[in-house]
Amino acid sequence: MEQRGRVLGIVTAFALVVAPAQALDSLGPPPSPEPAGNGAGTARAEARRDQTGTTAREQVGTASWYGQWHHGRETASGTVFDMYRLTAAHRTLPLGSRVQVTAIDTGRSVEVTITDRGPYVAGRIIDLSYAAAHRLAAVDRGVIPVRVRVMPERRHLVVADGGRIVRHVRPR
Repeated sequence: MEQRGRVLGIVTAFALVVAPAQALDSLGPPPSPEPAGNGAGTARAEARRDQTGTTAREQVGTASWYGQWHHGRETASGTVFDMYRLTAAHRTLPLGSRVQVTAIDTGRSVEVTITDRGPYVAGRIIDLSYAAAHRLAAVDRGVIPVRVRVMPERRHLVVADGGRIVRHVRPR
């Protein structure tokens, strides 16, 4: 029984340390959507290298937004949806992922956290909260062309002074 506990501990430690780092690299292309009736096009995914040399995933396609009807309801991540927070729904990215969404036609961008699953409409790659759509000037238009880029995982750094922890620094 003790041996079983050790194995479980090792497997859990591996999952907590290695799996999140591999999650971004193991993402395949998103499911191919069916062509939208309005000629919105198809989504595509590209692997790129960011400034730190790590692989980041990008998708280009269309985004929509959701708000009032879902406000206060539970999301796939277990949190309560708040239309005034910068969140989004994505079909395949791990819940809790941070992504930068850029409106292709205006150049405006916003960083959101994936808290839900969707969109379930052909041709769309992400559903934004009302707050995120507002920042991208997408509320009136409803559906806009976007570029979605997965942000590298933020890690906490410890600033130490002679072995004593002074403070935690969150990289930007």
